[in-house]
Order: sequence, then C-alpha cells, then structure tokens
Amino acid sequence: MARMKRIFGCCLVLICFLTGKSLAASSPQPLPVEIFVKVDRTEFIGQQDIVLKADIVFFQQANPFWERLKEISFSPFEIQKIVFDERRVFEQGKDLTRDFREVTFLLSLPASNKCGVYTIPSFALGYSYFEGKGEIKEEAKSTAIKVEKVPFLVIAETEKDVMTIGEINTTRLTVWREKYIRVLNYELKSAGDTVDISKEGFRRWLKSLEVRDKKITDLNNPSFEGFKILSSPKWSEFESENILKEIIEYRFSFYDHVPLETSIPDFHLWYLDESKKEERPKEVVISPQYILINSLLSPRRRSVEDLKLLEASSLNSLYYFAYGSLVFGGIGFLLFAGSVFAGLSRPSPKSAEIEEPIESFSEVRGKLLALKESTVVNREIFVCLRNELCKLLGIMVGIPARQSLAKTSSQMVDLMKQAGLSEDFVSELKFCLETLERSIYFSKFGKNFSEVWEKVDALLSRPELLCRSGKKKFLIF
Repeated sequence: MARMKRIFGCCLVLICFLTGKSLAASSPQPLPVEIFVKVDRTEFIGQQDIVLKADIVFFQQANPFWERLKEISFSPFEIQKIVFDERRVFEQGKDLTRDFREVTFLLSLPASNKCGVYTIPSFALGYSYFEGKGEIKEEAKSTAIKVEKVPFLVIAETEKDVMTIGEINTTRLTVWREKYIRVLNYELKSAGDTVDISKEGFRRWLKSLEVRDKKITDLNNPSFEGFKILSSPKWSEFESENILKEIIEYRFSFYDHVPLETSIPDFHLWYLDESKKEERPKEVVISPQYILINSLLSPRRRSVEDLKLLEASSLNSLYYFAYGSLVFGGIGFLLFAGSVFAGLSRPSPKSAEIEEPIESFSEVRGKLLALKESTVVNREIFVCLRNELCKLLGIMVGIPARQSLAKTSSQMVDLMKQAGLSEDFVSELKFCLETLERSIYFSKFGKNFSEVWEKVDALLSRPELLCRSGKKKFLIF
C-alpha cells in the first residue's frame, strides 16, 4: 500500500511538471514588432483633421523599415503630414530590451465625401531580424479604427476645474454645423415660447419634449446653479464654404457659499437637417463639467472672508466652557467656596470692559471721501473702501462696526432690504459691492480705480443714505 502511494505521488508530480511546461510554452510571447494605434477624435465635421498616433514597440534586435510608412495609403483619407518621434526605451529586461517610437499621421477627408461612418484602414510595417546565421523578414499590422463624419458637432471646454470665492472662470461652447443644419436652441426665447416659428409643428414639438421629460437649453441664458454669469460674448466665422463655426463664452463666478463639488449643467442642443424631408429633430447632450470649490488656499491666495474682521462666536465660548466645567468641576467647587468667604471681607473688582470706539456717520463718510485723494492705488485702497462702506451701512441700521465688517456682500444686501430701503438703492448697492470684491482680486488697480470710485460716490449721494444718516434703527438678529 505504501508503495502504491509513492508511485501515485510520483505520477502526480510528473503530470504537474508536464502541464506547467505546456502552459508556459502556450503563453503568448511578445512579437518582435507591435503596433498600437489611437485617434484624437471619433467624430469630425467637414475637413477637420484627424490625428492618428501609432506607438510602434520593437525589440532592439529588430530593424523596422521606417521609410515605407511614407508610402501607406489610408484611402479614402488623405495624409496631410507625417511626424516621426525619437526612439525611446519602452521596456528593459534582463535578456531583451524593447524600445518604442511614436509616429503621428495627420489625416483629412475630402469635402466631397458625405456624412456617415468611415474606417481608417489598418497598415503594415515590415521589419527584419537575424536568427542564427539567416535574416528573417516579417511585418506587423495595426488595427482599423471607425470614425464618423457628422453634420453637427459641439464641444464644451472649461478653463479651470478648481475655483475659489470671487474667482472668474470661463466655459467655451464651440458649435460647428453645416449650412443646411437648423439649430432649434436659437429659436427658443423662453419655455414654451419662440421667436421664429417658421416651420409648422415647432411649438407642438416643444410641448412633446415636456411630456417626455426632455429639455432644450436656452443658449442665451443658460442656468448655472450656484454661479453668476458675468458675461456671455459670442461670435461666428466660416471655417470653410459650408461649415459655420460658432463660439459662446460664459464668464462666471460665485460670491456666496456653494457645495464643495459642483458642476456646470449639461447642455442639450437640438438640430434639424433641412436637407432631408420629414426628419425628426436630433439631440446632442454635453456632459456636465465638474468643478471643485477650493477652501484650502495657498499663502499667496486669500478669500474675501480673510479681508473682513470676523465677529467672535459666543457658541465657541459656551462649547469650551461646558467641557471645561466637566473636567475641572471639583476644583471649581472648592474655588467657589473660597471666593464666597473672600468676598465677605473685600469687594470684588469689576472687570474692565473694553468698549468698541463709536464713530459717527459723518466721520465714516469723511474717511470714505478722503480715500479719493489717495496718491497710491493698490489692493489695500479697495479693501479700505469696502470696509468703510460697510461701516456706513451698519450705522444706518444701528449695528456695531465689527458686525458690519463680518457680513458678506449678500448678507449686507439682505440687511438693507430688511431695513426697508428702496429696490433701486439695494440693486445699486449690490452691484457696487460685487465690483469692489472683483477689483480686490482680478483688476489692474491703477486703471479701474476711477470707475470703482464713481459707483461708490454715486451710492454716497443717494437721498436714502443721507436721510437715514441721523437715525438709529435697532434690528434683532
């Protein structure tokens, strides 16, 4: 029985050895030359260039025939240019080392070709290497890639994916279209209404979108939730005889708290091919662009909050006092008993209160007017302008200066609304505060000081501000 077990064990070891050897022999070995291809775009319009990059990986013992790449035909595509990159190390092993070289082909499709799916054909690269005493010649092949020529193409690009409060960002929407393409977004004035209903059934089609829970984006006034659009310039140009290129730039920012990670909403564009009769509108959706709100600032960058004096929080004092009493409760009881007896013999001194200096309306207004005569214009001048203006508004409604300085622009505007000031004054104040905050970060100080002072001076001369200068109105917060 023991002999049978030994024989069975030897057979098992022999089977495992032969199986492992066969698996090692059947595992794929890298070829002397391999080609990996990729394109920069899978959709294009008109005669837009397509960049085809070929990474050619080869053993150092192989000799690819590089000159033959210039003779390749990518019909129906035409080769505009070929660029050969330098030879670099791809993989370094103990026995054999592989290098690689990148070859870039610039391809274009003739304008006469219609829209549809096209295939960039595969190509072969011959090479030779020596094995023993003889030379062997073979060739490596790439894979074919499918691309599509379309009559309507949209690309959205955002300048920055990280923002801080007050920073200005830009999203560029680029639209390419054939001359027979009708963009339905341009005809939208508001939900359910149109500027030009030249085609029958357009209003009915808009109604059907609402039923199917679809939407169409108004490109003139898109919704950027959490952000404020500052401007949206647009222009157009003919890229070729039949291709019109249209560009819309949305410059936006934010001045209040928004979620840590927010996004620019997705764009829904609808178009109609007027060269084909009775064709339904088609939709193109641009995915949302995500933006990270950066609250950890570098030493050279400061938010608007850093320029204001913060109001001390009583909640923090209660927090530490509560936990401190739990830790030192026993000691506090003994000290309390001792203080009672000590109080009988001598009066307890009153703690000296540090009172905040009170400035009158005329004093603060005088400081504001004095800033106009400043000989040096820098960031600090704009900070002083904003702080003194907030103090002036605080005096109008009867709150301390440090509370006024701790308010954000939106909080100060809401405070003026509660005080019963007119809508014109509130609107002018909001625009003035936003201009001041933008000037603190993103303006050339010497050039726009007069423009900023013009808005501040106009606000100081408002009758509402002058009439309330002598009144005190206490609000409960």
